[in-house]
Amino acid sequence: MAFLLQRSAGEADVPATIRARARHSDKYAAHLVVEPPNSSPYKEAATVIGRHHVATFAHGGHEEWMLGQHLQIAVHCPDAPRRMFVDGKVVYKNPTKDVAILEVQHELPPPELDFGVVAGDKYYVHGQSTHAQPDGTSISHGVVAVTVPDACDHIRGDIVPGAGDSGGGCFSVHTGKLVAMVVGVDPRALKAVLVPAAILRGILTDLSATSGAAGAAT
Repeated sequence: MAFLLQRSAGEADVPATIRARARHSDKYAAHLVVEPPNSSPYKEAATVIGRHHVATFAHGGHEEWMLGQHLQIAVHCPDAPRRMFVDGKVVYKNPTKDVAILEVQHELPPPELDFGVVAGDKYYVHGQSTHAQPDGTSISHGVVAVTVPDACDHIRGDIVPGAGDSGGGCFSVHTGKLVAMVVGVDPRALKAVLVPAAILRGILTDLSATSGAAGAAT
């Protein structure tokens, strides 16, 4: 009985913990604004993963992005509780992994990454599944369901993300660290498709090595 009461109290603390942590991790949430012809503009989620890099998904309209293409991306403003638009350059796009990365010259606050995610870990998402806030993010939460990567290096979360949550960062309820990024929905299992932070870190490492090699060759 004591165990059940303790567990119930812990569960009740999850929303309060998320609210507290989200105020801190909000600065890692970014977004792009899409302005389709004859339709209202909408936001697409993105996530800061390094001091000069922002990650998002690579499906849909992002498949048309070209390496070297410049885009405007809204990131945390260090001097005010709002976001500001900076220039971003597409430096990586992999439709199989469903990851695109933009490089910005503006220095960003990087999140701590958590590579030790296990099934059952609780996380919350800074997404864009509601567009009621002109500058903020929507918050949803779930539990890591599967950590064995599929053929695309994706894992699964137990919730179905909302439209607009792809590109949103998944942060650990327990630690506040970035554990993954949402990239879509598994239509058969009806679960969130997530790119683990370890994969994002590996991409950044490869980009750094490639950039260093190019610099040494010039």
